[in-house]
Amino acid sequence: MASLLQKLLLQTLSLLLWLLGLSLLSRACLRRWGVRRRAASTLAARGTTSCAAAASARLPGSPLHCRKRWIKNWSLHNARGRGLLLCNLRRASAKLRKYFGQQGYTHATMDELMEHVPIPSKLRDELGMVVFPGDPGATVTRSCAGLNWLGGEDAGEGRFVTSREVAGFMGVDAHGGPYCVAKRYYTDYQVCGLLAEGVHSKVADYAANVASFYLRTPPATVGSLYSGTLDELGSGLQRVFPGCRRSFVSELDPVKLRVLWESFGPDRCYTDVADVDGHYPAEALVASPPCLVFSKANRTSTPESQESAARGHVTDLRRAIRLLRPHVVVIEQTEGLRTHCRLAYEVYLGLWEGLGYRVYHDVVDAHDTCGGSHHRSRLIWVALLGSELKVIEV
Repeated sequence: MASLLQKLLLQTLSLLLWLLGLSLLSRACLRRWGVRRRAASTLAARGTTSCAAAASARLPGSPLHCRKRWIKNWSLHNARGRGLLLCNLRRASAKLRKYFGQQGYTHATMDELMEHVPIPSKLRDELGMVVFPGDPGATVTRSCAGLNWLGGEDAGEGRFVTSREVAGFMGVDAHGGPYCVAKRYYTDYQVCGLLAEGVHSKVADYAANVASFYLRTPPATVGSLYSGTLDELGSGLQRVFPGCRRSFVSELDPVKLRVLWESFGPDRCYTDVADVDGHYPAEALVASPPCLVFSKANRTSTPESQESAARGHVTDLRRAIRLLRPHVVVIEQTEGLRTHCRLAYEVYLGLWEGLGYRVYHDVVDAHDTCGGSHHRSRLIWVALLGSELKVIEV
């Protein structure tokens, strides 16, 4: 009898536990369903998610939903009889938002306007949202290099500009050299950004020609600091001085360093500027120090962080120059260093103190100074060792 009661008790307890579990599961499902319903109703009340935010978070293999709307709303199929047009979607959207802001619209309203309101082609052109063949383009930057839309009557349905065409904007050889090597390691979109990080080839040639005008003898070797992916400053020197050989490159990123090695075959690849030891000579030295902290578009850097970065660059550069004593040094930086980072700029100006170099320093624009296809202003220093200057008869 006791055994039977125990069995009944256990069965009753099991049934109660099963019912309790079922109850908890049902409540969890109902709670989750309720959250989803509330979330859906909230989204419906707020309207469509911001297209601008969605666009900035994705890579443009093909137009996203909101970009398709922009292309349609901005009439990018219509070049107004000029055949082709080029529209950088990120820059154009910023200009349009600025215009809406001047008309008194709020940020929330701007999102709706960006997605749904057609923009007359005349207003589009007045705002400078597109450029036409023969017009100088805006500076190509990493953040927007892959967002150039080719439209117009002659472009059919339109498409994004390829990295090969961005290489053409930058004057970089797209049939060989580091561009073709980089294509093996990076996507087309990434290569667009890497090209935009570099120096325009015409600016590199300009700096090398300044050195050629003043140098007594052509340099036999060139070393590169902060080389990047393409090291266009070094290539500019090799174009102007054909017998000049790549002595070394230095780059922190291992993939970029691999591209440099396969492209130029230097005697040494350094992973850090601080590793340069003087064992590999460089009669010419080029450097493209990181510029992000000095960029006009950087909204987070402070005068203190800018000055600290500049002091780090100058310390590394002075050490390498003292160690190598190159006949010529070519350095480039963003123009934002001079216009937006006064303290850091003063640090850079003190780079040459006591080193015995004659320094040429100026702002060089790829279009205005060198005749390139688009505007790209860079600060250029060309420093020549006093003992290597040739005598120029006046």
